[in-house]
Amino acid sequence: EQGIALPRDAAQQRDECRPLRRGEEPAPGDLAFFADRSDRIGHVGIFLAGGLFAHARGRVMIGSLDLSNKLYDKELKPQMVGWFRPRQRPFRG
Repeated sequence: EQGIALPRDAAQQRDECRPLRRGEEPAPGDLAFFADRSDRIGHVGIFLAGGLFAHARGRVMIGSLDLSNKLYDKELKPQMVGWFRPRQRPFRG
């Protein structure tokens, strides 16, 4: 719908994005990637606005990485790799 094609797996999606630069704030559509203890990227969320992101763990959920937000996700916070922006490549389906 937005003209951006991404692979299915989170690690492959990260490879198709660029990390946000220091001081650059996430914008709607930016992706947050999360790694397990072995540093394997295995989870992704999409930034919405207002410090909130959507992700799925069996069901779609809205979370925050801001400790003061009631939707703060204490399990994901330590797994956060960073915010990334998809490269703008049109979908070729």
